[in-house]
Amino acid sequence: MNDKLIIINIDDKQQITVTLPSDGYYKTISLSDKWTQYVVSNVLGSNVDNNNVEEVVLSNKFVLIRLKDSDDNNLYKVEPNFHLLNRLDDRKDIKNGIIITQKADLQKDGIHFYSRVFLPWIGVNEDPVCGSAHTLLTPYWCQKLGLSGQQLIAKQCSQRSGIVGCRLNGNGIQLSASAVIVLKGQIFI
Repeated sequence: MNDKLIIINIDDKQQITVTLPSDGYYKTISLSDKWTQYVVSNVLGSNVDNNNVEEVVLSNKFVLIRLKDSDDNNLYKVEPNFHLLNRLDDRKDIKNGIIITQKADLQKDGIHFYSRVFLPWIGVNEDPVCGSAHTLLTPYWCQKLGLSGQQLIAKQCSQRSGIVGCRLNGNGIQLSASAVIVLKGQIFI
C-alpha cells in the first residue's frame, strides 16, 4: 500500500470509511525517565496519579500514555496543563501530540478502548475525534487485545466525543464512523 494513500467510502447507512496509512511502529519508553515523567504529570493533571499509568510508548507521530485497566473511565478526569506542555523544549521529534488511552469493558459498554488526544504543539489543545491518532491506537490495541483480524470499537472521550470502528488491514487502518454528507462527488487526478 502506498504510505500516502487515503481512500474514502460512504455507504447507504451514512457511514464513512477512511483508509489511512498505519502508524503502527512504536517503542515503549521508561516510566522513570525524567522527560516521560514531565509529560505524563503535565498531561494527567492533579486528578489522576502517575501510578495509574500502565505504559508509555513513542511512535513517529505521538506519545501514547496507557492508563491501567479500571472499572472507571479515568480519561474523563485527565486535565492537561497546556501551558507547561507548550514550554517543553525536547519533544523527541513528536510530530503531532499525545494520546491517552485506557482499555474499556467490552461486555458492559460495547467498546474495546477509550482515548483522548491532545495536540497543543500544532495548535489544537484537544481534538474531538482524531483519525490520525487511531492509526496508532488500532495496531496498539489489536496487539494488546490479540484481535488483529477484527474490527475494534473505540470511543474518543472528548467534550464532543465520537465512536469509531477500527480495523487493521495490511499496512492500512480502516476507520468507520457515522457521517453527515454535505457534498458528494468524484475527483480524477
